[in-house]
Amino acid sequence: MTKHELFTILELITAYYDQFELDQKKIDAWHDVLRSCSFESVKARLTSFAAVSAFPPKVSDLVGAGAVGCCRAIPDVKETLVILETRHKPASKEVIKQELAHMREILGIREARM
Repeated sequence: MTKHELFTILELITAYYDQFELDQKKIDAWHDVLRSCSFESVKARLTSFAAVSAFPPKVSDLVGAGAVGCCRAIPDVKETLVILETRHKPASKEVIKQELAHMREILGIREARM
C-alpha cells in the first residue's frame, strides 16, 4: 500500500469516527505496518469494522487474519489442557507454607489459624 492509499484509508476513518485524529506521525507509523497489505483488503476490513464498532480501529484491526504474532483463535479442549498444564503449575506445599508465614509476619499475625 502506498502512503497515498493509506491516507485515503485514514480519511475514511476520520469520516466514520469524529474522535479519530490524523497527523503525519500517525500516517508514517501506520504505513510501516500496513505497507505490505493491499489497499482493497484494508478498505474491506475497515468497512466491515466500521459497520459493527462505535470506536475507531487500531492498526491491528486492519491488518487482518494471519498476522505474525496475532492469534485470536479459541483453543480446543486438548490445547486448553496443554495451556493449563504448562502455564499454571501450582506452587509446592513448601512454597505455600513459606509464603503464608511471610504474609503472617507482614500482617503481624502470631499464629496460623487453619
